[in-house]
Amino acid sequence: MGSLFRSEEVCLAQLFLQSASAYSCISELGERGLLEFRDLNPKVSPFQRRFVGEVRRCEEMEKTFSECRGRGADLGGGLLGGRPARPSV
Repeated sequence: MGSLFRSEEVCLAQLFLQSASAYSCISELGERGLLEFRDLNPKVSPFQRRFVGEVRRCEEMEKTFSECRGRGADLGGGLLGGRPARPSV
């Protein structure tokens, strides 16, 4: 990882990434300590950001999975992780 001393040579770059690969690219650069973010929209509130809708959808899916897991536990694990329930004859 590089140091953040003023005398170290740096450059300003702007990246245009496809949404599908953006996370993995930024994650790899961040883990190597090669990236610093600059907010280009400082006046935009966090709730007006473009990704907020995606985060809300993920939260809704998490709630749905939790509810399914709870119902599966109530049924004896028949929905998640257990054997399918056999119908009684």
